[in-house]
Amino acid sequence: MHLSRKIIIPVGLPASGKTSLRDEYIREHPGTCVVSPDDIRMRMLDYENTGACFDESIEKNVWNEALAIFDGCMKNGKDIYFDATNMNRWSRDKIIRRVDRSRYKIIAYYIDIDPYLAIVRNEKRKRKVPSRRILEMASVLEMPSKKEGIDTIIIIEEIPSDTEKIEIKAVRERYSIYNEKNASRRMV
Repeated sequence: MHLSRKIIIPVGLPASGKTSLRDEYIREHPGTCVVSPDDIRMRMLDYENTGACFDESIEKNVWNEALAIFDGCMKNGKDIYFDATNMNRWSRDKIIRRVDRSRYKIIAYYIDIDPYLAIVRNEKRKRKVPSRRILEMASVLEMPSKKEGIDTIIIIEEIPSDTEKIEIKAVRERYSIYNEKNASRRMV
């Protein structure tokens, strides 16, 4: 059976290119419903006025609203782009288990990026994720699998520019020095 509707689940670190991929996808597929927990979070925290971009106390509300929007888009027969990190099987399962499999095909875009390249790109963004958090997330990032119920997995390899290669080297050195200092403190 040919399924005409799609659920797009990008998987990747912060600053890996998920939102740029979203913008490109939306240009090519107008009418796609975008579900973005980050956008909901920023609105709830009044980011433009407060600069706050995360508060654990609102996460349940953020995800309840995101999943309600998702359900509404699916009910209306829209293609859906779920713009979040979708880091592991557990986080993707929140989405996948809700999908009407008789109408929707699930496509995951796995963005393969060196975490230090993500840090370099993150440092150029207006809304930054702490660099240590990106490294922590990289250590638990799980590639999607068809065993999760995903129909198609597309791997996008992010290649650094020559300038970014130099910046990556500096970031690696900075974190190497940081890790050495913290290791020596723990030994005392």
